[in-house]
Amino acid sequence: MPDPITSSGLVAGVTAAFRLIKLGSDVIDLTVENVMKLSPEYGQIYQKVLRLAEERCIVDDANRFELKTTTTGQLIEPVRSPIIHALCNLYRHSRGVVYVMYAKPGQGKTFGAKAFLSHFYRLYDISTEENDVVSVGDPEAAENVHGFMLSGQDLDYNYYLHLRDAVGGKEGVDGWIHALLLAMDRQPRNTCQPSILILDEMNSLGEEAVNERFIKQLYGLINGKKNVYVVILTSDPTVATKICSWNGGQRIRPMPNTYTGEATDPKWSGMNWSREQLIEAVKYEYYDQFPANYEFTFIKEGMTPLEATMAADDHLPTRKRKAPDSPKKLPAGKPRV
Repeated sequence: MPDPITSSGLVAGVTAAFRLIKLGSDVIDLTVENVMKLSPEYGQIYQKVLRLAEERCIVDDANRFELKTTTTGQLIEPVRSPIIHALCNLYRHSRGVVYVMYAKPGQGKTFGAKAFLSHFYRLYDISTEENDVVSVGDPEAAENVHGFMLSGQDLDYNYYLHLRDAVGGKEGVDGWIHALLLAMDRQPRNTCQPSILILDEMNSLGEEAVNERFIKQLYGLINGKKNVYVVILTSDPTVATKICSWNGGQRIRPMPNTYTGEATDPKWSGMNWSREQLIEAVKYEYYDQFPANYEFTFIKEGMTPLEATMAADDHLPTRKRKAPDSPKKLPAGKPRV
């Protein structure tokens, strides 16, 4: 098989990812019963994806996600941002679909998705049709989300290859995507239904449209019978709209409540934060550093959370100003300028 990293191997690599190993002249449907027998590589991918999903992993070597705690070790709940609301409320909508979410850089897509996976047991509750607000449930009784997230801004040129490496697939192993979806379709006890695979920062269609081919073949396998959501997060509105134009809005759609207009030509809302949410984001980032009655006048409507937290850095009441640098010692005989 051609090397999928090279230009000539991109299309062949994507095609092979979806092609099951043949036994004789028949293609065997992959099931839990035969996944181990059909190929050792399939079994290893299946087990790897199960572990990633059950542990709600964030596969991202470059951008670590640290949960904040109080001085007594109590976990601080992240802000329930528009991103988290959209992901939680997704569980009221059709399964077996690839959903697309667009928000401009700095709106907290990556952080929100990571918080969603890490805190879902605290954020998830059944939302009613009348009240589209996610309420905090009982951590003892609530279920955990089942799924994982793939992230990395510098890797969006070939998301197929990024995903293959994350799940332990190897070059030359055909059909690994079937083992991945089979593992995602499995539902352990005490987990939400269905599973979720989040593909973060897919900001291009890739070299030779490799990401386009990957997504089209992926939604070709996912249907209403698959107990899985796939969510694509992107900072590029052109990429987001292009992806939604495929398949006539059937198995690939914009994320509910994130757009207006037609599903195949959405007008994106931008996932803007309210001023109250921005204030909560600053309080989370600078926990216990602002007085309880602080008014946060520097936070304005229309800011992104990134802009709000950067502005907060200049308004910290307890901020220690950097002392002026001491004069540098100059060589003897050299005058100061």
